[in-house]
Amino acid sequence: MKYVYLDASSGVSGDMTLGALLDLGVDAALFKERMAGLRLPVEIAVRRVRRGGFAALKVDVGIKAGDQTERTFADVERVILKSRFAPAV
Repeated sequence: MKYVYLDASSGVSGDMTLGALLDLGVDAALFKERMAGLRLPVEIAVRRVRRGGFAALKVDVGIKAGDQTERTFADVERVILKSRFAPAV
């Protein structure tokens, strides 16, 4: 098993975390395909950026116009349980 240690003592943004995890070797097209399977009203864009001499993946997750639905943790859990992901996910 492989582990990732994330020191977020000064905070970390979701897009930065997602980009870093994808940059470990996950195919961006496969990620977007699997996320589309959740049938959420979002658009996901993945691109390579360079900032201050560092290269990284930038992931933008945008909510499609008109959907401002608030969700609780229980709502998120139901979305995941209804998905085609393995139970381990």
